[in-house]
Amino acid sequence: MTINDERPFWLTEPCPAWCVVEHLDVDPVEDRVHEGTSGTVTLSLEEARYVEHPQTREAYGVPIRLDISVQQGYRETEPRLLLWYVDTEGNTQSRTMTLGEAESFANGILDAVKAARS
Repeated sequence: MTINDERPFWLTEPCPAWCVVEHLDVDPVEDRVHEGTSGTVTLSLEEARYVEHPQTREAYGVPIRLDISVQQGYRETEPRLLLWYVDTEGNTQSRTMTLGEAESFANGILDAVKAARS
């Protein structure tokens, strides 16, 4: 999508309904990706990542969050799910799943939660 609803020259099809990114003619090839809104879960059992405040130099804890988003390259035929987090060292760790893999993973999580609650 663009500000005036005209597609950039490289985007030959409309954006998927879930895409929230503004696409421009000047987007470099690596940024020509449809992206959906992401979900976030704060992991309360994980050790916090400590960062330093830029002005005061005081360290403070930032909770580890697990994020998920939908992405699809502009020439790809199917979206993918990206699952990522920033570890205690400040490095981004990520994994990419097909929709089928994500659905299997989600069902596995739900089955484990149901079993743990029974």
